[in-house]
Amino acid sequence: MKTWFQLVLLFSAIAIVPAENPAWAKSQSSDEYVWSHGAHFKLNNAGVKKMNEGDFHGAITDFSKAIAAWKSSTEGSSELRNRGIALALSNRALAKKKLQDRQGALADYKEALQSAPTNFMILAPRASLKEELRDYKGAIGDYTELIRLNPASQASYLRSRAKAKFEMGDMAGAHQDRIKASNWNRI
Repeated sequence: MKTWFQLVLLFSAIAIVPAENPAWAKSQSSDEYVWSHGAHFKLNNAGVKKMNEGDFHGAITDFSKAIAAWKSSTEGSSELRNRGIALALSNRALAKKKLQDRQGALADYKEALQSAPTNFMILAPRASLKEELRDYKGAIGDYTELIRLNPASQASYLRSRAKAKFEMGDMAGAHQDRIKASNWNRI
């Protein structure tokens, strides 16, 4: 089953992004082409592959190279470069966390958010990591920002913020967040 699924993904990727098709490349914007064909993209994907195989040290090396490639790149827009840096940093943070380097992961999430300050896909794991590190005040701040940035998932963030408030001893605040979360779920 796993092999069949991997095969389907492989053929889907080939069908969606042909490797060398000039007509397809011309139809893309400059940023789309840079995103899918640059060395930074290939390094990031190599890191993801290594991470999926359990080679977290190798993944960190590839993500670090991708970060350096994005930072030195002059291709694409600055917004694209910032997105690429943020992606590679958040991937490296995840690999560091898998190796129990929580402080290193936290530093990478912080830097990633400097490149993409409104990316809730980076902010959410950082909030969770802060909670693991018992930085409840920091986690509460991140969950509050997540509620603002991604209101569709606010019930989940309210429950997480309630837990952090409870751990800090703010029983009233925790209770209020749990009530808001359960009211949100009824909508």
